[in-house]
Amino acid sequence: MTTFMKTTIRTILISLFAMMITPLFASAAHANGRLIIPAPPIPRPRFQPLILERQEVKTTIDGQIARTHIRQIWRNNNRMQLEGEFLFPLPADRATMSDFVLWMDGKKLTFETMEAGKARNIYEDIVRRMRDPGLLEHAGDGLLRCRIYPIPANGTKEIELEYREVITKEGTLSKYAFPLEIRGLNDPIGTLIIDVEINSSSPMGRIYSPTHDIGIDMHDSKHARATLEKSYYRPTREFVLFMTHPQKEFGVELITHKPSGEDGYFLGLISPRFDYDTSGQKPIPKDFLFILDTSGSMEGEKIKQAKEALRYILRNLNPDDRFGVINFSSDVHKFRDSLSSVSAVNDALNYVDGLAAVGGTYIDGALKEGLKFVGGGNRPFYIIFLTDGLPTIGEQNTDNILRNAKKANERDARVFSFGVGDDVNIAFIDKLARENGGASSNVAPSEDLEIPLSNLYQKIKSPVLTDLNLDVSGVRAYDIYPKELPDLFKGSQLIITGRYTGSGNAKISLKGKLRGASSKTFSYSKKFSSYDENTFIPPLWANRKVGYLLNQVRLYGENQETIDQVIKLAKRYGIITPYTSYLVLEDSSIPPPGIPMPMPIEMSRSGRDSFSSGRSYGEGGAGGMAGGVVKGKAARNVSKSLAMKEEAESLDAVEHDGEGSAQGKVQHVEDKTFILKNDYWVDSEYDPDDKLKEIEIEFMSDEYFNLMDKFPDISEYLAVGDNIKLVWEGKVYIITSDE
Repeated sequence: MTTFMKTTIRTILISLFAMMITPLFASAAHANGRLIIPAPPIPRPRFQPLILERQEVKTTIDGQIARTHIRQIWRNNNRMQLEGEFLFPLPADRATMSDFVLWMDGKKLTFETMEAGKARNIYEDIVRRMRDPGLLEHAGDGLLRCRIYPIPANGTKEIELEYREVITKEGTLSKYAFPLEIRGLNDPIGTLIIDVEINSSSPMGRIYSPTHDIGIDMHDSKHARATLEKSYYRPTREFVLFMTHPQKEFGVELITHKPSGEDGYFLGLISPRFDYDTSGQKPIPKDFLFILDTSGSMEGEKIKQAKEALRYILRNLNPDDRFGVINFSSDVHKFRDSLSSVSAVNDALNYVDGLAAVGGTYIDGALKEGLKFVGGGNRPFYIIFLTDGLPTIGEQNTDNILRNAKKANERDARVFSFGVGDDVNIAFIDKLARENGGASSNVAPSEDLEIPLSNLYQKIKSPVLTDLNLDVSGVRAYDIYPKELPDLFKGSQLIITGRYTGSGNAKISLKGKLRGASSKTFSYSKKFSSYDENTFIPPLWANRKVGYLLNQVRLYGENQETIDQVIKLAKRYGIITPYTSYLVLEDSSIPPPGIPMPMPIEMSRSGRDSFSSGRSYGEGGAGGMAGGVVKGKAARNVSKSLAMKEEAESLDAVEHDGEGSAQGKVQHVEDKTFILKNDYWVDSEYDPDDKLKEIEIEFMSDEYFNLMDKFPDISEYLAVGDNIKLVWEGKVYIITSDE
């Protein structure tokens, strides 16, 4: 290759890995890596931007020391060899990071570090030349720099980085974070893998991520593993992991966020210690009812698996439990008219053996009959409801069925609903469970139904704290969701959200019946902060409140005050609801209450309606299409995202598909939501009626960069785009691009 050719194709490749290493509850200051070609050797569209084909993040946490290893594979689809640089923005608190090691294709590299001033100049120069606001969020306080060569034509380049950091522990809660968001990346990450091994010196409660749907394997009370794997994924936020270390039988952890000028938000995590010993305690006597769909569509493998799962539960009842079995098709049939003791298990097994799949689907009648079952005392009553389809007999309006079930549930039964197969009304089974204190799941036709059902039973057969009540004194806590706390089981966790006024130390009292005995109260001293610390909490709270309000509308009818609350919250946080679908997506007028609002065609075609965005009409989120039926793979994705929302493990509107809520027309950045309207990214807090002073600034002008110098924290919001209306410090900054 000639020198001239080398000079022609010489480019700058910048990979920005930004590790948020800040105090425990501080906001992220940096973002994930990105490869940039600022001066392509051939014009677009012939030039192909590089693709992040694979990213692996493997972390080992020993006590408070975390060692993180990042591996990235970048693909060059151009027919030319490229040369570049690797840049790593260093966080402000550089003392918390050490032992940097950098490899390329398995060979250790040397690198230089630059101080804040020089690093900032490099960033600003790149931003000006690229006219790319997405790079603004990378402007850190220092820089690690290394030359990368070659990037083979039509090939890949592998880069690895390893470092250590100290994760701060505050009280009984510690936090690990890894920033994933990559603004301006042309294509999603091909494969993303995060694997975190945790070795704790003290017993843990539960591992929890408020930002992602993770898999958790608790080996024992001091060792755990958290994993996340995504394909074709566009990250929208950092990865956050909380580790709890409860000192009592039950841990109550508090995470707060107090924006300037408004009331605070809090997230509460309640869980028993992982090593909480129940072996020496007598099990709580419970009542179980299994309601099984035996309609014709259950014929074959589905009815076989359902019967096997029911046999498992019957054989594993505790001696003092009682049970009932109902099967329904075109009519409702019962094993017995009342609950039976475990002495009748063998008769029940024979009854189950004779069940066959035939006829229609009479869901309303089955639920009504099941909720009539009564028993003496104050036993917990658990109903496991399983269906593979839609109601075809009797009442077929799912809203009416839900209303009838709620009215008939005089025993306050906890309903756990399972959808089997591809033709399931996911929204219905989820609302049925949520409105009756349980949880829902969807099982693919190829999945073994016995496994999730047996896992569920193993959990609910041993409740450790029932009839829960939470009280806060010292600050005023309000708007707490869920309104009614479900039972607490061994190995489970409850997540609550709410608002508060005041700050400082407060007393939190958790009251409940301990293993069915008399009530017991556990008290905790927790601090409600006065600082702006955890921006992921407000959207979670808003989703839950909107879900609650929509439930009230459905159950008790529409009223303008409730609708106004829904619209206000939905606009502020970019939540799609029946009243704001058009408002958020197109800023059109809102139809009168009572008129159904269809979702955009492009969303329904892909199966990504509001429910597959992790939202439902329950307190876990807000739905966008009442009674919608989702089928096939989309149905299973919906079920997964509903479970994520129930466990508060996903805050973004469409975390699972990574495209940004409302098909890329809404962006969530820290504590702000931006909605695309008339080619401007508009801060949801912007209201022309507020008459705030408006300041127009040209994109990439000297005034633009002076604004960042004056307000360093503003850069992450300016990274949203090149046309923005941003509310900041009592003013509205209107950023306008001439292109």
